Amino acid sequence: MTTAAPQDLAYGSDFSTFVDGVADLDPTFAIITGQRVVAEALARRFMQGAGTLEDDPRYGYDLRQETGARLTAVRRVRIAAKIVAQCQEDPRVLSATVAELTSDTPGRFRVSVKVTLASGPFDLVLSVSAVTVEILKVARG
Repeated sequence: MTTAAPQDLAYGSDFSTFVDGVADLDPTFAIITGQRVVAEALARRFMQGAGTLEDDPRYGYDLRQETGARLTAVRRVRIAAKIVAQCQEDPRVLSATVAELTSDTPGRFRVSVKVTLASGPFDLVLSVSAVTVEILKVARG
């Protein structure tokens, strides 16, 4: 059994809800800690429509709804602002900035977010399609 470092436990622990980056309950019921807990929590925010949680109407911004139209400069700014706002709704997040929002394929885009927690920054990179939000990277920044 692996023991988590005290700084990792500051962000809680949870069952992983992403397998190989794709949203799905880990069949081994792996327990995650540290930045990964926050990264998965943030990724889940981007698969939940705003106002769909009864006890938290500000929770959620379903990024998948943004995959249908072209990413104009104005849309990029609007999407980035909503991503930052959702990240900052999590009390473990001190700040967040969208470092990259690109689309090479119609109906799919990539978002790179620099997230700063109490223990320092980390990078969260997501791939978004009409069907999925996939975690591509979680790494100390």
